[in-house]
Amino acid sequence: MDDASVLSDVGAASFRAAYGDYTAVQDTDAYLEECFSPAAIRREMEKSDVTYLLATANELPAGLVKMRRNDIPDGIPGANIREIHQFYISASHQRIGIGAKLMSAELRFAEMDSVAVVWLTGWEDAD
Repeated sequence: MDDASVLSDVGAASFRAAYGDYTAVQDTDAYLEECFSPAAIRREMEKSDVTYLLATANELPAGLVKMRRNDIPDGIPGANIREIHQFYISASHQRIGIGAKLMSAELRFAEMDSVAVVWLTGWEDAD
């Protein structure tokens, strides 16, 4: 399985677990096709301002973070800014430290890239 397919599987399953109870099935399916299909992931991977990190546990995909440098709101100060656009941990790997390790890896990656500001937004009702 290629990287885009692995990221697609982890992202789609994690998104469905976190938000599936809050939206209609057809709306969720449409969003997953638009944002988490292997083709959508490949398109994002081709962009120079997008980076993905994949977390694994026991050699199995456990989570992902997608970072990007575009679409920064005016209220975020600084010149070298990175947004954590997607941050998902698979349901079977939650509450065992994968999220903390993935966030630490993202912050180390940002530091190596001389990023001055990292920002993240989240939905308060997400699991």
